[in-house]
Amino acid sequence: MSVGPLILTCLLIAFQDSSLKVVDFVDLPGNWGNKENGTWYIEFRETWIVHQGKGGIIKVVDSYIPHNHIDPEASTDSLQSLFAACIREETSVKGMINLGNISYEFILLDPQARRLQGELIGLITWRSPAAKHYNLEQQMLSVHFHEVWFINPVSLQFKKKVRGITPVIWQRRMTTDGEPINDADTGLPVYYKNRLERIELRNL
Repeated sequence: MSVGPLILTCLLIAFQDSSLKVVDFVDLPGNWGNKENGTWYIEFRETWIVHQGKGGIIKVVDSYIPHNHIDPEASTDSLQSLFAACIREETSVKGMINLGNISYEFILLDPQARRLQGELIGLITWRSPAAKHYNLEQQMLSVHFHEVWFINPVSLQFKKKVRGITPVIWQRRMTTDGEPINDADTGLPVYYKNRLERIELRNL
């Protein structure tokens, strides 16, 4: 694969005390979109806490902005209204709506992600026997998060439970002579990606 513009996720991290402030873009599952209303992706502003000792990760959604692939230039207010209507159409009962199991890849290439990478490495090294065979600081350049999402149809607040993570090892693609290969169109490095075994996390 080539490392180019990311469609599903990207990040911007600032740090405050022991918490990590993250901006994350994630597509909603395909069943939460249609030809009329389009497909949705959400810009989440969250607080993440990696609990190495407890073996879990907490994600708190501080705020979010819905975006729609069918109308990327639409105003925030109109998209929020449309998103609210779509959510409320899904249920006629009170309580949280289960959006189902969400799995997505979170890229750690940005230099600002180094602290997050370090926190994840601390969690992974004692839970993954395979991790000791790699230099995680240099090679673990993304992880897959496996989560369950809920949304309150009245307040439209999100709640997330991180069930597991899958470390992803990136290795530069080389020629038979050992020269690194770059993408012919973009000039960016080309990598092989190898997923390690999924690590189940505690429900914090």
